[in-house]
Amino acid sequence: MLRRLIDSIVFAVCVSVSLFAADSAPKTIHYTIRMAGNVAGSEVDTYFPDGHVESAFEFNDRGRGPKVTARYEVRPDGMVVRTSVTGNDYLKAPVDEQFSLVSDHAQWKSTSEKGEANGAGFYSSLNGTPVEAGLMATALLKAKGKSVKLFPAGEAKIEKLTDLVLENGGRKVHVTAYGITGISFAPAKVWLDDDGRFFGSPGKWFSVLPDGWESVNDQLYQLELKATDERYTRLAKTLAQHPGRPVVFEHVNVFDSPTATMLRDQTIVVEGDRIRAAGKAAEVRVPGDARRVDGRGKTLLPGLFDMHAHGCDHSSRHGQRHAGIRTPAGSLGEGRCDWSASLEGRIHRWAWEVSGADGDLRRYGR
Repeated sequence: MLRRLIDSIVFAVCVSVSLFAADSAPKTIHYTIRMAGNVAGSEVDTYFPDGHVESAFEFNDRGRGPKVTARYEVRPDGMVVRTSVTGNDYLKAPVDEQFSLVSDHAQWKSTSEKGEANGAGFYSSLNGTPVEAGLMATALLKAKGKSVKLFPAGEAKIEKLTDLVLENGGRKVHVTAYGITGISFAPAKVWLDDDGRFFGSPGKWFSVLPDGWESVNDQLYQLELKATDERYTRLAKTLAQHPGRPVVFEHVNVFDSPTATMLRDQTIVVEGDRIRAAGKAAEVRVPGDARRVDGRGKTLLPGLFDMHAHGCDHSSRHGQRHAGIRTPAGSLGEGRCDWSASLEGRIHRWAWEVSGADGDLRRYGR
């Protein structure tokens, strides 16, 4: 009996040691990068038991493209305490980017910038690899709904977009899509697995997916579009304002493009889709029932034009609109996007311009 007990204990210890060794071994994930459906590069991420991640990332875009290696040291709350990125960027310029967070004092330096700041936060690098998006998502999830300070500036939050179980060749994996707000006009989307590791980034033009899972690209991309459309529909219902009365912007600066001068202390009266009055604040009559907006120290612009835009993600077009870019021009995905079927393709893109003495709002764009 004792011998059997000893044998059982020895067996249990051996199994435990084996499992511990497996858990403590580095985890390496290989990714394939595709551009317009063609293999263009690769990414290799290795997660180490001590919390640091090493990543090698490169792709070739008609002779251009980055080749960098990155190392991220991550503490238990998800914050990266040290980042190192070296190699070359998309245009082959040298990359040497370093960041450290010691006792909640951050310092960063690259070939483009340097700075320091106090407080805990997440460093958003210039030349990091896609795995960094996964690390940022993990840090935001651990913040449990609170915003996280970003270095060099800003703050970010995260929201769940959708999830599903993928199947491929007898393998199954549960993945979740998140949207990170605060780092771009539109939420930056990232897919994580249930271990909180970066799973991939689908796309019509550019995709990064684990080796052997490239076939799920279109499935993930369509789910992203659906989740994005649902998000903007939700925002439109909760954020859209319909004043039903004149809106007056008082004491603003207005740029006069014909004379290339800034007009100071102006007041603009808008009613419906027309500018009813514009001029010196002391001379413009404000309707008694108007909604008044104090614009002191601010500049009112009729709408910006982005004269060179790339990307198939129609959500970025919405983000541009919300940031004041009323008409993005340029490649518009260079024919690779089905704009007619997208939410953006169903919404008129207007650029507003004050024209003529009657203040007519002329519309440009689609």
